[in-house]
Amino acid sequence: MLPPEESIREVVKDCMNAWNKHDAKALASLYAKDGEFTSWMGQGTTGQGAIEKYHESCTIWT
Repeated sequence: MLPPEESIREVVKDCMNAWNKHDAKALASLYAKDGEFTSWMGQGTTGQGAIEKYHESCTIWT
């Protein structure tokens, strides 16, 4: 098991990699099954499937 600080760094690295690859599935997998996501604009969704779908339609990637 990684020390807490290293665990956080791994999650941030995985998030950045998923974002840079425009990989909505990988990004959503970083959330709990019932995780919640809120964008910087205040739009939100709940659950890995909904988070993945939100990011699949993310216009910032296009």
